[in-house]
Amino acid sequence: MSSAPSDPEDRSKGGCDANQSALPSWFLDAALSDTPFAEAFDAVGDSRRALLKTAIARLTTVYGASAIAFSSESQGYSNGFTLSRHVRPAHCAFIVIDEHFASPSALLAALMPALLAGVPDVAVVRIAGKKAKQWPDSLLCAMELAGQELAVDVTMESFHTLLADMSGSGVTCRLVLLGRRSQKLIAALAAQCNHDMEFRFLSEPSSLAAWFDHSFDYEAAAWAHPNAVRTCWVTDDDVEAPGWDCVHGSWDEFVVQRNDAWLVPVDHLAGLHGAVDVILGPGEEGSWLYPELNLGYFLHHVVALGPEGVGGC
Repeated sequence: MSSAPSDPEDRSKGGCDANQSALPSWFLDAALSDTPFAEAFDAVGDSRRALLKTAIARLTTVYGASAIAFSSESQGYSNGFTLSRHVRPAHCAFIVIDEHFASPSALLAALMPALLAGVPDVAVVRIAGKKAKQWPDSLLCAMELAGQELAVDVTMESFHTLLADMSGSGVTCRLVLLGRRSQKLIAALAAQCNHDMEFRFLSEPSSLAAWFDHSFDYEAAAWAHPNAVRTCWVTDDDVEAPGWDCVHGSWDEFVVQRNDAWLVPVDHLAGLHGAVDVILGPGEEGSWLYPELNLGYFLHHVVALGPEGVGGC
């Protein structure tokens, strides 16, 4: 897998060999074809692609690529036992969204750690109706640029089937769920997930606040997070923030608001450290991070205790 920009004309369907994949064949057969990815790549345009490339570069630098294909070590202790540790990437990872999800930046923030951890089978799964909407160009382009080649639409019933096929198969799987937390989804996860299949809910950003500064590209931030309520705090009537609702207020009023992220100019960054989870400075309008997500989530860990001198127990 690669996080470098990929050529839309040079893609293998599904991004993996069905004979080697741990994923069910019916699921691989349902993968999106090359065509919508290539069309989305062209439709997004240079400036927005540059925004996504910056987001990918930031995530790649922050997380780094895991050098661990497999590690195993044993330690013997003087009080008579051996501890063995085994670590490898999970066999597969599903980044799960729904038809309402629309943030390419949030998708990349969940997807890139799985790719960088070295998970061999990574799929973006969209739970949709039987007549699924067209995928947003922004999401397809984000996947194209990240080198993510497997995206699949499934109904809720098919999602149940997917989890059932994976559960108990001995295949280790990690799920990151970015869509809405419906009762049907929670029930499906509760019925099938076990020690080999772990899941974590993360949220698409729903609210952004900005302290106005001319250094920000407000249209870019609105494009990156189209579902979020976006509020820009201003002190001057003659400024505009396209795609944002502008309100008048003081800095003290601004910093006590509850939001998923703040866009803050450089000279104000220090004033928010420790007060909020995600702060974006100028030039990072298309970037996103989930502070609670790391490469370790996508690694499978096994520890074993045994008698002294028994290595690899």
